[in-house]
Amino acid sequence: MIINHASNVLGTIQPVPAIGAICKKRGIPLIVDASQSAGCIPIYMEAWGVSGLAFTGHKSLLGPTGTGGLILNPDLDLAPSRFGGSGVDSINPFQPDEYPFRLEAGTINFLGILGLGESLAFVAKHMAAFGERERHLTRRLVQGLNAIPSGKLRLFACERLENHLPVVTCVVDGIASTDVGAILDGDFEIAVRTGLHCAPLVHQDLGTGGAGAVRFSLGPFTTTADIDAAIDAMALIAR
Repeated sequence: MIINHASNVLGTIQPVPAIGAICKKRGIPLIVDASQSAGCIPIYMEAWGVSGLAFTGHKSLLGPTGTGGLILNPDLDLAPSRFGGSGVDSINPFQPDEYPFRLEAGTINFLGILGLGESLAFVAKHMAAFGERERHLTRRLVQGLNAIPSGKLRLFACERLENHLPVVTCVVDGIASTDVGAILDGDFEIAVRTGLHCAPLVHQDLGTGGAGAVRFSLGPFTTTADIDAAIDAMALIAR
């Protein structure tokens, strides 16, 4: 079983502990994609019955681009998909069988890993405070966007934000998401992600499979003033 811990489009956090209990009962390995959640919410692999966890370094972990990791239970036997020099067993014409070398063909990005290590230490120290603040700002953004009276702005978010990442996605009826993003960028200096967010099937279910949507992503350095500016800008665009 492979599942996203949280949606990068909707921000919805999946009930991984309950899913892990079902998988464990049936002897099914559970692999979790934590690209959106790592560094944003706590993760407990052993308690949740997670056999493998994949994450990226450049999102909530605040690390360099091109970094990430795969954490595996030693009992999970994964075959490599890439082969090449490992530098640890050069006389062997085949990829080494032991971890981590079986999955690390070629030269490792040492500089990126060092940068990721520094960011991990920073995030681990501040994650609880960051999370509480981001939840507060997300709630402020959702309430502000919902209060825009034009009726043209549609929000895709949970009514309850307890199990929700600091991500808010919306559309303005009659205006392409790319145009909304260009206006926010050019006229208001607000950066958003527009389009299909590398998740076209989610957008098909939302009915936004053509032009996509506008996604606001909040982080530890987002301010209340940033949120209020975004709400004001979207109100002008919606009018």
